Amino acid sequence: MKDNNTVRIYIDGVESTGSYVSGAAPMDNNTSGDAFRFGGMYQNNSFQQGFTGEINNVAFYTSARSAAQIVDEFTNGVTTSEATLWGYWDFNNQASPATDKTANAHALTLENATYKLKSEDNAPDGGVISTGFVKNTTARGYITSNTAGKLYWAVYPVTLTGITTDKVKTGVGAVKSGTLNYASPARQDFWVINGLAPATTYTLYGVLEVTGAENKLISTTLTTTNLTADLTEQINSVKALMMRLLPLRAAEFDFAAIDKKDDVLDVFELSSVGSKILVKGSSAPAMAAGVRYYLNNYCNASFSWNGDQNVLPSPLPALTQPVRKETLFQHRYALNYCTLNYTMSFWDWERWEREIDLMATQDVNLFLSGIGTEAVWQKWMEKYGYSFAEIQKFIPGPAYTAWWLMGNLEGEGGPVSQEYINGRVELQKKIIARAKELGMNVVLQGFAGFVPSTIGSKGAGVTVHDQGDWVGGYKRPVVVSGPKAIEMAKTWYEESVKLFGAANFYGGDLFHEGGNIPSNLDVSKYAGDIQTEMMKVNPEAVWVLQSWLGNPHELVLKGLKKDQALVIDLGNERDFGWLRHQPTAFTGVPWVFSVIQNFGARMGIYGRIPAIADRYQEMRNNARRGNNWGIGIAPEAIIFNQASYDIMWDMVWESARIDPQNFITRFAGYRYGKNNANAENAWKILLNTALNCPGGSTQDGASESVIGARP
Repeated sequence: MKDNNTVRIYIDGVESTGSYVSGAAPMDNNTSGDAFRFGGMYQNNSFQQGFTGEINNVAFYTSARSAAQIVDEFTNGVTTSEATLWGYWDFNNQASPATDKTANAHALTLENATYKLKSEDNAPDGGVISTGFVKNTTARGYITSNTAGKLYWAVYPVTLTGITTDKVKTGVGAVKSGTLNYASPARQDFWVINGLAPATTYTLYGVLEVTGAENKLISTTLTTTNLTADLTEQINSVKALMMRLLPLRAAEFDFAAIDKKDDVLDVFELSSVGSKILVKGSSAPAMAAGVRYYLNNYCNASFSWNGDQNVLPSPLPALTQPVRKETLFQHRYALNYCTLNYTMSFWDWERWEREIDLMATQDVNLFLSGIGTEAVWQKWMEKYGYSFAEIQKFIPGPAYTAWWLMGNLEGEGGPVSQEYINGRVELQKKIIARAKELGMNVVLQGFAGFVPSTIGSKGAGVTVHDQGDWVGGYKRPVVVSGPKAIEMAKTWYEESVKLFGAANFYGGDLFHEGGNIPSNLDVSKYAGDIQTEMMKVNPEAVWVLQSWLGNPHELVLKGLKKDQALVIDLGNERDFGWLRHQPTAFTGVPWVFSVIQNFGARMGIYGRIPAIADRYQEMRNNARRGNNWGIGIAPEAIIFNQASYDIMWDMVWESARIDPQNFITRFAGYRYGKNNANAENAWKILLNTALNCPGGSTQDGASESVIGARP
């Protein structure tokens, strides 16, 4: 502590009797371009006499501290709201520059320094093992530890005794066993255990192989359930779908329920029973997809954005033997924020109903709809003292919703009326209700940490972090932090639940397309705190993020409970976003392999069909794919190039590579209702040209029309 010319040194809160050596300054403010430096001197354009020990944290005050204050801070920690505290850096998030935990946002540059966990954190605890999401035959295992290592795990009947670390490591006598590389800096990781017996109690054992705790045996018990899903409502919903899509022939199909594979993976079976086709499925989307499969492959019939080929043979072609298909993917995802505007800005319920039906036939069980979020923000803003006129300046018009939801702009294209906001709520409620009937989930908009840029004028008690401008000079909302910010997240989710009920999936991105990452914000903790508020309204809720142009930031992923996050890797036909992270895709967070193919709603014949077939197999064969739990499409606009997306929906049910030539021949048949050599040859020409944009090309989507292009 330096008070004018007096320097006192305190060790563990007690003033040292040692002498201060002139020249070995703990702080140097004789530096051009810097406020000051800690831990050494800067002379002759170089850093000299650097401190050789370890620094746990640095607090700098504008006035000298008393002995009592120093003792209190040593015992209870630094109070970041202290008026004379100029800056405080605890280094906990290992950021560079170091993050200032005060509202002053002073960056602290590190020179010749590396991060190291405190010695007490390095002492291996051997880990704690636990389980969650336990169902009939599956469960998730969790390991929590302060040290990285290799986890050996094994499941044994609870009645079996004498389990040793050697048995766990080798899996001898285990019902299920495996390994997991538990990597620092994660504090918790998970894995999926399947193939268990229903209604059975087991003991899950683990050994985290790490120096200092090699032989520590950890365990927990779990009991599986024996619940049979009642699909009566979903069967009735599929029958209603058939009456909408195929009213004259719907009576020739029967539907029945079968079990999912491993409790989460959809299955369908097709067979002929008399003159009818019996479709068995583990969900309504699986049954609808079974119908699509039968129509495409046996009837040369199809449903599509560009019209239906619904003239079926009579009688329906009989199946000589049953057909069974199992998907590899828990999630089959559709839509993009941009789709909400480039295509859907003015859709009514009738058009949305049609789209939901089409998605069901493609086995989509998860799709995005941020419609009605206008009302959530309205209710939220009213809580913080905003007038309706002020709210109108934040909510955008119907052509800009997507970029508003992504945190790129606010208020553009408005103002909107109360009637408009109310209408959006009613439309979203219909979408959610229909999705529920069909066993599908809707990704609702979640709280992603950004709020109106005018929040500072409302005395909300938060630290405001400006996000800068988005492309074209659009003003972004701001990111807020501090305890009041987490309270804002809580309020936001409460208002959303009042309007739409608790959802299973909430979407939203921090720092989308270049938003500033504040140096004084612990991003990982912030993301984790927001996710926690989401899970308070639904303990099983999942935060859905987009992988696009460097997002999601690794600091965001680091703070999340991994198995309750889901990353949509948008454009795998152009690049592999999932390869950006080590050691596995998105650091182990589950993710969806998706394609975009339409950019900016540009109309034209375009695709990368051969590349999609190849890149999908590359991903499946790559050990770094991690927890690839889904497949899907995220076009910026739809109603274009049906063939480029149909191959994706075929991949839902096929593990082997789909040959593009065979696929396009089959597509031509079910597109036009018969096998015609001229049609097949025309499509093969397209497949080898316009639908085969070269892998080295940077062109995204069709070329801009000279009629529709901007001047």
